[in-house]
Amino acid sequence: AVVSTQSTGDLVRDALYRITSTINLVILDDLGYTIQIEPMCDERIPNGCTNVKQGETVDFKVTFTLDECSPDDPAIRVLPIIIPGFDTVFATITHKCDCDCYDNAPIS
Repeated sequence: AVVSTQSTGDLVRDALYRITSTINLVILDDLGYTIQIEPMCDERIPNGCTNVKQGETVDFKVTFTLDECSPDDPAIRVLPIIIPGFDTVFATITHKCDCDCYDNAPIS
C-alpha cells in the first residue's frame, strides 16, 4: 500500500494526540504499601485520565496504606511517581510502627 505524505502526517498527529491526551501515574517502588490511585476527571482509565484537553488540570488522589510494619523498616521512604511524557514527582512517606495511641485512651 502507498501512503501519501498527508495521510502520514495525519497518522502522526492522531498518534501524538492520543499520547498527549492521556495522563496516567506510574508508581514503581510500592514494596510494603497498598497504593490506590484515584484520578479526578470525567474520562477515567486505570490510574489516569484520557481525552485531556491542552491546558486542562488533572488532579489525582493517591492513598498509600502500609501493609505491615517492622521496626527494621526505614521510617521515611521516598517513592517516585512517574507521569509518563511529563515529569516525575516524589512522595515522601513517614510512618511510625509503634505509638502510644491507645495507651492514653479513656477507659469506659
